[in-house]
Amino acid sequence: MLTHELVVNLKQYCAVDPAVARDFGASFLLEVEGVGAWTVLKSGEVLDRTTRADCVVTIKSDQVFSSLVRGSLNPQVAFKAGDLRLKGPLEYSLRFVFLLEALRLANQDFSPTIH
Repeated sequence: MLTHELVVNLKQYCAVDPAVARDFGASFLLEVEGVGAWTVLKSGEVLDRTTRADCVVTIKSDQVFSSLVRGSLNPQVAFKAGDLRLKGPLEYSLRFVFLLEALRLANQDFSPTIH
């Protein structure tokens, strides 16, 4: 699955059920190297641009991001391997798992869209 499709599905999922974002507790700047960057606000709104965020999440590649979302790659393993970097206060960095869970749910319930 392409990163763009995963993010589009998260946008749709949060728009249908904004309560999904209540556990985020932080805003995230999601950067996938070589692909793009998005900002996920505490409200669950997903912006197609970078803005100031509580936590910056940098992922090494589209493949790593896709594996994290599918659950075939553990975030701790990715972090230790240098494939996932988190910058920001620890309390916000730990909330990244809630964003990953929302991405997983969004991509179970919605079929990928192609642009």
